[in-house]
Amino acid sequence: MNDITPIYIRPPRSGNCPYTGLSKSKIFQLIRGENPPVKSIAMRESANARGTRLIHFQSLLDYIASFDLQNSKDIEVC
Repeated sequence: MNDITPIYIRPPRSGNCPYTGLSKSKIFQLIRGENPPVKSIAMRESANARGTRLIHFQSLLDYIASFDLQNSKDIEVC
């Protein structure tokens, strides 16, 4: 990838996300529901049935990082 961090990314058409390695289906699980852990927007004109879904990249990274923080709390220091 390049050194520029995107604000929004598109979900992969198939396979895994090139930034996180998450599958397309996992990303859609994270953006669906009443209070999704990852933010997204739908760019759709009112006359069109379909649009473009964009994932807020930082919220996706924050979600992934939250697992690192949870796991580090579970590790006991000897």
